[in-house]
Amino acid sequence: MTRTRVALDSCLSERLVDVMNGLYGDDGFEFLHVNKLVPPGTNDETWADVYRRFRGKLVISGDCRIAYRPHEAVAFIDNGFVSFFPCKGWGALHGREQAAILVHQWPHMRALVSEKPSCWRFHFKGKRGDLKLVDEPLTKLEIPHDVLERTARRITGRQVQTGR
Repeated sequence: MTRTRVALDSCLSERLVDVMNGLYGDDGFEFLHVNKLVPPGTNDETWADVYRRFRGKLVISGDCRIAYRPHEAVAFIDNGFVSFFPCKGWGALHGREQAAILVHQWPHMRALVSEKPSCWRFHFKGKRGDLKLVDEPLTKLEIPHDVLERTARRITGRQVQTGR
């Protein structure tokens, strides 16, 4: 059986890899931390290129600010990934709260495995010590056309996909 690779980025604890593999590894997924592929501190564009060559498909990030830097999300789209980013407040949560959210949200993420390269936001309510898990649909992060046009396409032959 072919396993689908899921990368957890450097904004997430490496301990979450064991949690996710323990729960969902038998379901055809292999979770790994990007620090196993590249040195810590490697920029997103570089590790995304390495992960693509490693035949990665999905990315779960802890970077809740990606929506404010859509030019950085282009690296994930250009490499063909379906990527997931948390809503605001993620970084203030305890590790166990982050783990609870990922475990809870994974079925929603898994449902998007066959999507075209795209970026999605997953949600939770509350704050550190007062977390509330929610079943809101994931929100697709729309990258403005002008950002796509201004951002250098790093993979030859990739066509800019627009909603037009």
